[in-house]
Amino acid sequence: TVTVVYIGLASGSPIASDDAKNVGLFDPATPPSPLCFDHAEILADYRHFLRTGEYPAPWRSKKG
Repeated sequence: TVTVVYIGLASGSPIASDDAKNVGLFDPATPPSPLCFDHAEILADYRHFLRTGEYPAPWRSKKG
C-alpha cells in the first residue's frame, strides 16, 4: 500500500461514495478512534507540520 497525502482548503460538504461508507469532519488534534490503516500516523505527521513547517520524509519507516 502506498499513501499519498495532500494538504489543501476545501469548500462544500463531503459525501461518502463507493470508496467510503461514511465521511465526516473532525479536529485533527482529537480524531475518532480507532483510525484505519496508517491514518493515525498521517495525522501525527500533519500536526508536526503545523507546529514546525517541516514535511515528513517519505522514506521514514517505523522501527519495529
